[in-house]
Amino acid sequence: MPGKKPNRIAPGDLLKSDVLRDVTRLALEPITIDTPLMYYLDDGSHFERVAHWEVRTKIKIVRSPPVQRELAALGASVPSFFELEKVLRRVSSPGLDNAVHDELVRHDFSAEYTRRTLTSVGLKEPSEILSAEFAARFEPPEDQLKNLNEATLEFLLEERKSAIVSFQNDIASRKTDIETWNRHRSSWNSRTFDYLTTMQRPLLAVSEQLLKLFRKELDALTAEQRRRATAAQ
Repeated sequence: MPGKKPNRIAPGDLLKSDVLRDVTRLALEPITIDTPLMYYLDDGSHFERVAHWEVRTKIKIVRSPPVQRELAALGASVPSFFELEKVLRRVSSPGLDNAVHDELVRHDFSAEYTRRTLTSVGLKEPSEILSAEFAARFEPPEDQLKNLNEATLEFLLEERKSAIVSFQNDIASRKTDIETWNRHRSSWNSRTFDYLTTMQRPLLAVSEQLLKLFRKELDALTAEQRRRATAAQ
């Protein structure tokens, strides 16, 4: 912005600058793929993904009158459900345990969280993950692999590698939560921690099976890439 002091420049001024240049074509390389984009562990909405719903609902639980009353009796104040869990770990308060558990039940948290998470990967029930029909989605036929253009093959390879990392992280996170609840479980927090553990176990199994399926599909895509490289030599 020639002639204008830096501390007087607003973001909108930059759009009016004579030296601003559109470098989109230099920064991005357009490719054409012949397969639809896929998104995993995401409900497809840009406005409320599974994690968004979870955080929003947990904040409601923290702020609910029954939970607030029990926290006030303990002289505690928490900004999040994570901090609420920490209070449950260290303070002997069956009243707080009952209040949190009852709020989870009132919001039908387990059923809704499970439904949203399963829907994000195209499932209605956890058991469907073991069906041959679902597994077939990750077993591209040989002729289909051969008909993929180079850009699509490269894209699918990177997408599957990314999905594998995502599910590895997802599995590690769920295992950590379950281990934490089990380690800190006691007579004064058992209702809440048992509820959360029971909710996560079937979803952990789903993620573990999905990880296996993605690895199997990646192996098929990698084999096709090697076949093409050998044929080109």
